[in-house]
Amino acid sequence: MVLGVFLHASFLYAAGKTWLVKDNDSSSLLYWVNASIHFFRIPCFFILSGFFSQMLLHKYGQGKFLRARLRRLALPLLSTAILFNSVQSYFLHAAKAHGWSLAGFLASPDYGDFWKSGEWIGHLWFLVDVLIYSAVAAGLWGVWKRLRPHAAGIREHLSKSFPTLSRLLIGQGLFMLLLPAVQLAAFAAASFLPFLYWNWGGLSGYELAFSFPYYFLGLLLFLEPRLRESFHRVRPWQILSIPVAVALEFLLDALSGSDAARAAIFYLDAYVVWCCCALLFAAFRFLLNRKYRIFVYLSEASYSIYLFHHVCVVGLGLYMARKEWNVFLEFGLILGVSLAVSLAFHHYLVLRVRVLRLLFTGK
Repeated sequence: MVLGVFLHASFLYAAGKTWLVKDNDSSSLLYWVNASIHFFRIPCFFILSGFFSQMLLHKYGQGKFLRARLRRLALPLLSTAILFNSVQSYFLHAAKAHGWSLAGFLASPDYGDFWKSGEWIGHLWFLVDVLIYSAVAAGLWGVWKRLRPHAAGIREHLSKSFPTLSRLLIGQGLFMLLLPAVQLAAFAAASFLPFLYWNWGGLSGYELAFSFPYYFLGLLLFLEPRLRESFHRVRPWQILSIPVAVALEFLLDALSGSDAARAAIFYLDAYVVWCCCALLFAAFRFLLNRKYRIFVYLSEASYSIYLFHHVCVVGLGLYMARKEWNVFLEFGLILGVSLAVSLAFHHYLVLRVRVLRLLFTGK
């Protein structure tokens, strides 16, 4: 979640980016760093979420899993929207020269629009997506339990009948080449389903469909140990293929604007994301297997930081927008203070006050 705080703080200063708050000064460096991190951060979160969703489904079953997901996701979602995101909206309202009257804000159209337009969701859209995906995962788990005896036989038969194909796809990791093709097919199908393009409060039917393969892979990684082992393995060809794919994207973008070129660019873009996710998972696996206590603590604190940091970044950003300090000094202060305050919120309040632990962790 440190990356999340970094991204939102950098939105204030990234050249060419628009956000809730924007400083007069900007930085091209922060733009490129922001774009690079944003490229794979959300897909990684969806893969992780799918993995742990399947783990809970396997452990608890559908009913208990859905109840646990509601408590763990919906309760912090609503608590943060009411207690933090509404305060953020108040800050933004006051910054428009409306003044700091709380009664005036509550009676203003801004507050009504905050709820009616879906603005209250804000950075919490990820929780809404995972809630929807969790319901889908529960349904898929019910189907899988019925098909599992047959699936095992089919898998064994295919492995024996096509050993070379199985070794290449799983053993050598060539399934990574198929993952972006799945997304490309989903993208093509979506063009015939206009209802997917609804958008409300930052939630989009198309984005839900586009991101679901990441979550679905997370489900498969728990169910299939061979696939999980292969996904976590770093291979030289994958590392070398990333700059090649990026170079091909730029070349195609410069030379052609045809539908075939756009499809190829889409495929290459998705491929780079999948490879970055795999490399990041391999790195995390290497670090977390050593069980550093700091990683365990930060892992527990990450949820609180995710929920609370946004209002800190917006509030500090509005304050810094009136200053004429160096861009990187302002950015560093916003990043450091937001992280420190969010971590303090977790350590001194969420961990020690039972009602806050329930509201913001669902535990």
